[in-house]
Amino acid sequence: MLWVVFIALVFDVATLAASGMVDITAYGNPQIPWAFLRIIIAVVNFAAAVEVFKEAKRNSVNRRRPWDFPIVLVAQASVIPMFIVPIMMEIQSLAHDKLDIALTALFGVLLLVAGVVSVGALVARPNYMHTAWAALIALLPLASLFQFWYQAFYLPTHERPTVNVKADLEEVRRQGRVTQMRGTVTMENAGKAALSTLGSIYSVTGHGMDVEKPMVLNELRGALERHRVPWVDGSPYKGVLKVGRLIRPGGHLTPGQKNSTSFVFDVRNDAQQKVRLTVQLSLLVYSGGLSFGPCLEDPKGHEYDPDLPNCLEAEIPAPNVFRSILGDRPKVRTIVTSPENALPDLLTRFQISGWDPKDEKRQGRGAGAAQEINPFMVSRGVTVSSEHRLDP
Repeated sequence: MLWVVFIALVFDVATLAASGMVDITAYGNPQIPWAFLRIIIAVVNFAAAVEVFKEAKRNSVNRRRPWDFPIVLVAQASVIPMFIVPIMMEIQSLAHDKLDIALTALFGVLLLVAGVVSVGALVARPNYMHTAWAALIALLPLASLFQFWYQAFYLPTHERPTVNVKADLEEVRRQGRVTQMRGTVTMENAGKAALSTLGSIYSVTGHGMDVEKPMVLNELRGALERHRVPWVDGSPYKGVLKVGRLIRPGGHLTPGQKNSTSFVFDVRNDAQQKVRLTVQLSLLVYSGGLSFGPCLEDPKGHEYDPDLPNCLEAEIPAPNVFRSILGDRPKVRTIVTSPENALPDLLTRFQISGWDPKDEKRQGRGAGAAQEINPFMVSRGVTVSSEHRLDP
């Protein structure tokens, strides 16, 4: 039994120390407290392993049992929550490869040994409860570190993206039947976390003012029956005058940063009576660099032109080493559609990579499970519009 516990302690030390160091060096500030705690627990388990090894090498028949060492109880009790987290990640996963299964089995065995040793120690030595409480009290000074981490890193990355968007249209001058217009879009990150831009487009559309009553009633009925108000009113649609991108996909806004885009265009007064500037944004709390590329598969159920780069996708970086290995990799896909007789639309879809999308059992959970599996994905869509009437 001593050798079994010793081997488990060695694996505990190696797993916790290695994962803690990787999180500190590769995943940055948000992971430091949890990684630092794992390293401390690894040190405690190393001390326990030394004690168990010395006892196991003795030739005496009256060797002590693992739960006769108070430090073994403290060490094994402390690893239990450390291994529950990665096991739960794999349970929630939709894709299970050989490495995932092997690591989960290893963590399960280590968790079982820790549970047996902890329960055995508390049953055989009830007075060890005082030792456990003493160890807990000794770790209380770490509470200030966790409070700092919670306020400085955890809260900002778990808030919804907060951005102020202002869209303006102004008339520059008129020359006969042509009006020169200027559009300005200003975005400001008003939150505490950096934001990644998944998609950001503006479109200027022309409209008439002759609204027919039946059309207004149909639009009103549609708005009341649906949860979202459609961005198509009853005024006759004349066409798209200008379309552009505000920030490249994957670009980010730091807290307090402003981004302003200005553009000019001409409008024929006899072709439309008003123009509408519509801004559509899709944002994600920044969790690392996003590298967008063309969609590998055509988006189903959407108007899509394969000759145009209007469908991009990127894999969202994992926040820590356990989620990188055991968790599924969510992908984000942004699609710009061009419906007939309607303004362009920006769509954002999340899906899980690492499993066959043709699998009918998992197909229904694909997009909806992305944020369930990775709760660090906090996204938001924003739509703002402004109108300018051309007739004096």
